[in-house]
Amino acid sequence: MLAVAAVTFFVGSRDNNLVVDYVGNGVYRVKANTQMQHENIRIGVGNFNRRDYVDDAGKTVSGETCGLWISVRDRPDLAETVSVHVGQIIAVENYNITRIGYVNSAGVVELKVTP
Repeated sequence: MLAVAAVTFFVGSRDNNLVVDYVGNGVYRVKANTQMQHENIRIGVGNFNRRDYVDDAGKTVSGETCGLWISVRDRPDLAETVSVHVGQIIAVENYNITRIGYVNSAGVVELKVTP
């Protein structure tokens, strides 16, 4: 199974008490220092930073990143920790996890999980 997550940052969410919210179409809003589950995949979110990273075009960019702790039920060999930027896609099992964006200053990130 392959998983992809997309990350996006959105400023100005009205709900600072949000922990995990399923928006629909595979999109979740997840608060920092919590985790979400999509089928057999668990994703923890934290370590929000502003730093330099290399984008898909090979350019060095200064921007927001966050850590994702990814695990798959009954597959400890697939567990990984990654630092991701907006638009970055991580393939895990049969899913793609895409970081869509940042929701607000409370450290809420938007992830999309697709088969």
